[in-house]
This record gives sequence, structure tokens and C-alpha cells, in this order.
Amino acid sequence: MVGVRAAPPVDFSLALGGPLFQRLLRWRGIHASSSEVSLRRMIAVPILAWLPLVIFAMCAGSGGRELPFFADLDAHTRLLGTLPLLLGTEILVHRRIRSVVARFVEDGIVPAAEMPRFDAILAGAMRWRNSLAAEAVLLVLAWTVGHWLWSTQLRFDAVTWYATPASGTAKLTTAGTWYAFVSLPILRFLLFRWYYRLGIWCAVAWRVSRLPLQVCPLHPDRAGGLGFVTQSVHAFTPFALAHTVPLAGMLATRILHGGAQLVQFRGEIAVTVALLLAIVFLPTLFFRGTLAAARSRSVRENGAVVAQVAASLRGKSFDARAADAGRELVWLADLDRVNAAAERMRTFVLKRGDVVGTAAILLLPLAPLSLTMFPFEEILRRVVDVVF
Repeated sequence: MVGVRAAPPVDFSLALGGPLFQRLLRWRGIHASSSEVSLRRMIAVPILAWLPLVIFAMCAGSGGRELPFFADLDAHTRLLGTLPLLLGTEILVHRRIRSVVARFVEDGIVPAAEMPRFDAILAGAMRWRNSLAAEAVLLVLAWTVGHWLWSTQLRFDAVTWYATPASGTAKLTTAGTWYAFVSLPILRFLLFRWYYRLGIWCAVAWRVSRLPLQVCPLHPDRAGGLGFVTQSVHAFTPFALAHTVPLAGMLATRILHGGAQLVQFRGEIAVTVALLLAIVFLPTLFFRGTLAAARSRSVRENGAVVAQVAASLRGKSFDARAADAGRELVWLADLDRVNAAAERMRTFVLKRGDVVGTAAILLLPLAPLSLTMFPFEEILRRVVDVVF
């Protein structure tokens, strides 16, 4: 019997907190629960990033501006859609990734002899997650490189709510200054930090997949007992969704105010969704070698048993063979069912439904844009035809 423990010894959390945030909480003397703090941040951070823009833009007015503030769906979806998603994902990732890690122990997937290596993998991941230097670098990148990349895309020939052309360059308005140096850096930092955390999870999954895991080819999940690893995909789906939400806002702005057509962006949409699927699926692909080896080993072992049964019957007289035939045939029939179950085992943890479902979720923010392909009168007429 495989010895297991109730839970990994390391208090593993891929998402909650962070060195900069934890120091801020200790400095303020806040001792609220993790879920309560996350909920507060989901409300407070978007308000900090978006509400001052409303005030500054209303004070400046929108006269003569090619792109007024309230018409810029790109900015609104980033600050009111992406920001809450990035912050709210923390609780989901914390719970589901923690559950995935615990299942490796609870289900006996990691042998008892390999537990020290497993513990070392988790401890190393926590050291990287709690690295103050890493978060400081991400913060600097958000305010420097990120701002430089954004500023190179500013329009110099149009008057917008965030900038006006001046001598071949773009001069930021008051709202644009807050947007450029407060709102967007906060968004970039959270985004960079999630990429960093996803990289840590990829490293954990890769190193765990290299351990001699005890997978069962006959497990009902048809993934050797590793089907629970797909919970990581569900955990990171809101993070991927945080990319298609601003994409929908950007395309809506171009379509409604720039005269573009949705079909012009089908390539960008396809590439974006494909990349996001690859990012969230990558950690699950590391276990393919383990599953393929387990299936091959099971089929090989079953074949050896069949050969032994055949050899035991070979050379016997007809009467002796007939006497043993009933028992041997039952063995062979059971072995055939076992072999068929082993052959049905997937060598990928993911199922087709996981891929299709995740892709559908990522495309959901873009679905309303399909209405722009038809005149409003045509849409209204079809609705009336359906209802009446």
C-alpha cells in the first residue's frame, strides 16, 4: 500500500499576496482574510485607475476631440474589465492550484520515496513567488519599458481625450498623464506578475512530471489518475480572458469610430486565442511523456501475460488443455478488457471538451462585435420576425 499524507507540508499558494503587497499590509496593520482583501482590491484598484480619468475628462470637456473619453471602449475595458479579472483570479488560482498540488500527495501519485524531492520543488516555487527583487523588477518594467512601448503607439495627428498633437509629438492631457503614469502601469504590473506566476507554475509542473509518478492506466478518468491537473486550466482561464476583454474593446473602438470591419481582424483574433490557449495548456502537456510511458508499459506487460498463458497451454495433451481451457479463457477475457481499458487511456491530460470550452470562453467578449457586421435595421427586423 502506498503511504500518503493528507497535504503537502509547504503552505503552497501561487497567487495570494506577494512580497510588496504583504509588506504594505503589515505596514498598514491590516489582518483581514485573504478573500476579503482580494475583494477589496477588486473594487479599490479599478476605482483608483478609472475614476480620476472620469473627473479629469469631464473637467476638460470633449469638444473637438476625435476620440472622447467615454467613447474609448479600449480604455474602459482595460480598467473596468481586465483589472478586476486579474485581481479576482487570485482566489481562483490559489484554491485550484493548491488543490492540484494536494492531489499529487493525497492520491499517491508521488511515491513516498520521492516526497523530499516533491517538497523541495514546492519550497523552491514559494521562494521564487516571494522574491521581493522579482516583483521590484516587474514594477520597474511596468513603469519604464511598458510606458515606452505605449508611448510609441500614440497618435500624433488626432485630438483624443488623453493626448493632443504638438509639433509632431503627442502632448498628454491631465487625464492622459494619470492614464499613462498611474492606470496603465498598475495594469501592466499585475499582468507581468501573472506571467511571472504562470512561469513558476510551469516550472513546478515540469519538475513534478520528471518524477517517477505512480499513474494507473486503468483509472476511470482515462488520464492515469492525472485528470485533476486540468483544474489548472480552469484556474488560469480568467487570466487568459483578461486578454480578450481589452482586445474586444480595442476592436470595438476601431470599428465604431475608425470605420473598420470585424473581418479585417480575424487573423489577429485567431492568433491571440491560439497563443492564450497554448499558454494556459502548456503545464498540462508536460505530463504526456509519463502517460505515454505508462500506457506502453501496461500494454507490454499484458502482452507478456498473454504469452505466458499461451506457453502454459502449448505442449499439453488435448484432454489436459481442454480441462484448463475454461480457466485460461476467463483469464484471457479479463486481460483483454484490461488491455482495452489501458489502450483507451489518453496520453494528454486534456480532453477535447477542455480545449473547445476554453476557446469558447475566450471568444465570448468578442461575440457582441459580430452584431456590427449587420445594419441595425436588419437586426431589428430579424428580432421582430423571431418574436412575432
